Amino acid sequence: MKKRTILFGGAVTLAFAIISCEESTEPFKAENKVESNIGTELKGHPYADNNGEIPSKEEYSNELYHLKYDYPDSATIDWSTPWTDFLNGKQISVKTSEGYMEILKERVRPGMSVLLNDAKKWNETRNDYNFYGCPWTSENVPKTHYSGRDAISGTYTGQIIDSAIFAKYGLTKKPIQNHALVYYNEVAAQTLATVWKDPWDPNYLNDNTQFEEGAIVIKAAGVTVSESEWPEYLKGCSTFDIYRPMIHDTTDTYVVQNLSYIQFDIIVKDSIASPETGWVFSTYIYDAKSTGETVYDRFTLLGVMWGLDPEVTTDGQELTETYINKDAPAFTEATLGFCGRLAGPIDIAVLVGPQTIEGGDPTDTVTYTPASSCLSCHGTAAFNSHVNFYPSPAPVDSIPPSKIYSPGSKEWMEWYVNKPGTEPQDKREGENIVAVDYGFVMMFALGNWAEITGLNNRSKKSRNFPSHK
Repeated sequence: MKKRTILFGGAVTLAFAIISCEESTEPFKAENKVESNIGTELKGHPYADNNGEIPSKEEYSNELYHLKYDYPDSATIDWSTPWTDFLNGKQISVKTSEGYMEILKERVRPGMSVLLNDAKKWNETRNDYNFYGCPWTSENVPKTHYSGRDAISGTYTGQIIDSAIFAKYGLTKKPIQNHALVYYNEVAAQTLATVWKDPWDPNYLNDNTQFEEGAIVIKAAGVTVSESEWPEYLKGCSTFDIYRPMIHDTTDTYVVQNLSYIQFDIIVKDSIASPETGWVFSTYIYDAKSTGETVYDRFTLLGVMWGLDPEVTTDGQELTETYINKDAPAFTEATLGFCGRLAGPIDIAVLVGPQTIEGGDPTDTVTYTPASSCLSCHGTAAFNSHVNFYPSPAPVDSIPPSKIYSPGSKEWMEWYVNKPGTEPQDKREGENIVAVDYGFVMMFALGNWAEITGLNNRSKKSRNFPSHK
C-alpha cells in the first residue's frame, strides 16, 4: 500500500484554456500544458482526477472518479427556475422555504438520486448527468495543507468531529471524520468556464467569480461511522468508498474505506429570493425513521438559510432568515450554529474547545461554543483573504482557532453581516483581496493554482490585481 504524509484541509468539507478532448473524463495529459503569459511553462495538472494516490486493482476494482470539465455552451442550458416562480417574485421566508426546497430537490433528482442511492452506479454513469467539477482542486498541496481529491469518489477531506458532541445520541466510541464531494450544475459551470478559460491564467477579476442566477452547487458528505455502529440514525443508509488514511494513522497509509452518506446540501444562486446575499443554502440529513422509498427520498430537510439575521446576537431571539425543521433527526440539534442558525453535522459549527476569548483571561477557556453557520462560514470565501472561517482574530490557516471573539460582540457579529458575493469580508486595503461569491471550492482552486504554479514567487503586480482603494 502507498504511504504519504497527508495534511488535512480546513473547516469545510470542505481549497484554463479549454483543452480539446473527445471525453471530458480523460486524465489530464502533460502534453496539453500551455505557455503562460509570463513566458515560461508552469507546472501543474489543473484537470487532474485525484491527488496521485490510486488504489491497486486488488484494493479496488470498480470505476474511479474522473473530473468532468467539458462545460456546456450557454445556449444548451435550461435556465428556468421553477423554485423562484414558486415565490411569485417575492423573497423567501420561513413559511415558504420548505415548498421552495421541495422543487429544488426534485430539480436535481436526476443524477443526485443516483449518487446517493448507488455510489458505484454513479461513478459508472455520471457522464449521463450534467454535474461538473472545478479545476485545480485534485492535487495534493502540502504547503497549503490541502490534501486533494481521493481517487475513488473524488471527495475532499474535512475535519475530525469530536464524537462527544453526539454522546447524548448514542455515539461515543470513536472520533468521526467527514469527507465531502462537490458538484456544479450547468448554470454554475458557466462561471467555472469563464474563470478557468486559461487554467494557468484564470479570469477572476471584474466579478468573473460571481455565479449566474440559477447556479446550483451540491455538497454530499459521508462520515466514518457505519450503520452497525449507529443504527438509530444510519439504519438503511447508503455508503460509498474513498481512498484515504484512517483517522489518526501515523503511518499515513492509504486504504479503501467505506463511508455512510449522512448530509446532502443544495445551494442555489437566487437574488430574487435572497436579494441581500444572493444565495439560498439548504441542508438535508439522512433520516432512518423516514418511510421514503429510496435513500434519496429519506434525506429529510434540516433547514434553509438565506441571510445572517444580523440583529440576532443571543439565544432565544427569533431567526427570520433561517428555517429549521423541528422534525429533523434529533442528533442535528447538537450541531446547529450560532443562536440556532443552520449548520449540518459535518459543518463543524460548534467549536468543542478549549478556546479563549479575545481580550479575556487566557486561563479562562470556553467549550462547545456554537460559533458558525452555513452563510457566515462561506461569507469569508475570498482569494488572498486572511479572515478565519470562525469569528476569530486568528488567521485563516488556524482551523479551528484557539482564540475567538466574545459571542455576540461587535467583532463577532462581523461574521453575521448580509453582503453580496462581490464583497469580501476581509476589508484590508492594498491586500489584493477578491471575493468569490460564497464559493469555498473556488477559493481553494485559486489558492492551489497560485501555489502550484508559483504565483507567490512571482510579481503579484503582473496579475493586475485591483487596488480596492
